[in-house]
Amino acid sequence: MYENYDLILSRYPYIEEVIKEAIDRSIEDRWAGFIQSLVQAGEHLFVLGSPAYLVVTDNFGRRAGFVEGEAVNEIPGASVKELGGIQAVYVPNDLAYCIETTGVDTGSMSLNMVVTGIGEEAKVVSYEGISISPGFKICVKLDPAGPDFTMSVDVDADGVVDETRTPDSIIRAAEALVTTPPTGGALRDESVYAYPNPFNPEEEAAKIRFSLSESGKVIVKLYDAGGNLVRTLMEDESMEGKVEQSVKWDGRNEIRSQTVCTSASYPLTRGRGQYARLRC
Repeated sequence: MYENYDLILSRYPYIEEVIKEAIDRSIEDRWAGFIQSLVQAGEHLFVLGSPAYLVVTDNFGRRAGFVEGEAVNEIPGASVKELGGIQAVYVPNDLAYCIETTGVDTGSMSLNMVVTGIGEEAKVVSYEGISISPGFKICVKLDPAGPDFTMSVDVDADGVVDETRTPDSIIRAAEALVTTPPTGGALRDESVYAYPNPFNPEEEAAKIRFSLSESGKVIVKLYDAGGNLVRTLMEDESMEGKVEQSVKWDGRNEIRSQTVCTSASYPLTRGRGQYARLRC
């Protein structure tokens, strides 16, 4: 089996990249569907991986999570899950919460949160590599009016905050959300989308989505309002028809200085050719 795979690679060296892209696309699609399900359900998700217990307390004092190792769920609409040492708590996103963990052993803690319904878009908030010990406590307060995601740390469990910590990352889940319609099976002005639009190049990239009626070579170029070329994102690359394609733009021009997107063109140069223009 592996000899055949090596033979295929020797004849078609690009096949490994094709396989990787297919896997990445599959993972991205599943992640998008998962995030969208949380948004539609109006839920936050908190996930803890460490020798600690996770418990979420709402502004009425009700709890959902693990208290001394036992699952507790007092919050209507919440759910508590545990698999292979990973604890997960889902709660409705219309209440204020304190997300607490209590160390039960020495080790390293990671806390990840998918926060929905606060601000414009879902966010993935992560705290990684926190050294903990028995009794070590943290609390992150989540207020729908405007959370800052600051973690309060009580190292010795004496009820006094010893230090605070900000998240290691806060990522907008915009690219994972299905926020634009399907692109259909052909390249047309009304079926080419860019998201986020507008976007902040210092924090994210825009994802341009489109489909082709038939397989062929694709050119993706960005122009300003005066028709001047801003950036060539793709030049005569082969793409499959009848499936959604995408390309990312980091908001920069050909010399990699930051710019502003005003229009984008997507011509397909094959046969009679196809052409579409997106205004952004």
